[in-house]
Amino acid sequence: MMGPEGFDEAILGIGTVSTKDGDEEVLVYDVQKMIKIVMDDSIDMTWDEAKEFVEFNIVGIYLGETGPCFLQVGNLSPGDGDTIH
Repeated sequence: MMGPEGFDEAILGIGTVSTKDGDEEVLVYDVQKMIKIVMDDSIDMTWDEAKEFVEFNIVGIYLGETGPCFLQVGNLSPGDGDTIH
């Protein structure tokens, strides 16, 4: 199973996708946790900057039909009552 480096703490578990070769297991990531990891690793990146980075550089990259799955629960804004893990 493949996934982005440095985001093991954001793994929620393993999911299953159907491919032309049958069912395959993929890693499932929590996008909010990924944003938090980027913020923690950055000196001065804001929530919005980290969110844009994750969306463009990680979630937006196609890694084939057995690439990782990214779960976004609720609104991805820190001030709207969502929990940041």
